[in-house]
Amino acid sequence: MALLETLGQRGVTSLLVEGGGETIYSFFRAGLVDVYSVFVGDFIIGGRESPTPVDGEGFRVGEHIPLRLVSFERLGSGVHLTYEVRRDA
Repeated sequence: MALLETLGQRGVTSLLVEGGGETIYSFFRAGLVDVYSVFVGDFIIGGRESPTPVDGEGFRVGEHIPLRLVSFERLGSGVHLTYEVRRDA
């Protein structure tokens, strides 16, 4: 997270993070996510061993991240969902 401190010192106050489940998990775990955006496509892949949008150690009951849907947009045959992390929950 030293990179984030450096960016903050340079005046960067917003950052788009695109990554795999481990990266997304680490930002959620650190409390650094304000907005979560996800695209849901028109086909299903996966299984027990497939990565999820948020991998890592995972969140247990009682430590979930509460979200509030703020927008959705149809894109082709999929949908783009945007959520805010609820800090009041």
